[in-house]
Amino acid sequence: MRDYTFIYTDKWNKYLAERQELTHRLIMLSSYLMDFLVYGGLFIFNQKANTLRGIMSFAVFFIMRQNIQQVFFMARSEGYLFSDPGIPSFTVPYHDTDDFFFSGHVGTCMIWMLENFAQGKTVMGVLAFFIMIFQWIYLTVIRGHYIIDLITGLMVAHFSHMQAEWIVYYVDVKIIGWDRHKRGQLTCNHCKKCGWSNDKISMQMSEEEKNFLKSNYAKNHSKPAVVPKKSLKKTQNFEQSIRQSLFETLFDF
Repeated sequence: MRDYTFIYTDKWNKYLAERQELTHRLIMLSSYLMDFLVYGGLFIFNQKANTLRGIMSFAVFFIMRQNIQQVFFMARSEGYLFSDPGIPSFTVPYHDTDDFFFSGHVGTCMIWMLENFAQGKTVMGVLAFFIMIFQWIYLTVIRGHYIIDLITGLMVAHFSHMQAEWIVYYVDVKIIGWDRHKRGQLTCNHCKKCGWSNDKISMQMSEEEKNFLKSNYAKNHSKPAVVPKKSLKKTQNFEQSIRQSLFETLFDF
């Protein structure tokens, strides 16, 4: 097996191999970042739990990972530096195992990043992104994962988050009663072509169409909406162009 990312980072790997204390510090830093990310996410979930999607995402991800590792093993590469630094971590095990395929570090970061962004926690989402980048480089340098493990972990995490959204739908909506806005729905969203069933259809409208709808709304309600004269003029021109197009379409023989 040849991993070109190992070839590109060979100097970094040899540098750390000659400095065990620095390597242990790097391992501890990686583990503490994972602890922060996981416990930070759990704290946010406890404070503002509007969906069980996050929990189900991890269930899907690690069940798939565990089953694959029962039937598929990858040998350690030369330069493998991962070891017990002497200080325990709450989320990262240090026991001797070859759990390469696929990366739990990258997958965990990806799921928390998606979930934080979905819940509107932009700062935590950005932090999760940069922690994932750090873990990617760190795991490559210490030979903790092959490049295929990292990429697959990223993809499976995204897949798990997507599947979890519809798996927990019945519990979230039918039993608990959370609506789609509170859930921070990402995957199972309305189609952009579904017209009035899409609550963000205004993003697909031109300004002329918006003004046209405003003017019609004003005509059909007792308290008409205030439409600026400039916009109203554009609306009238827009209506006139529509009538002209219909006329040409119907009588163009």
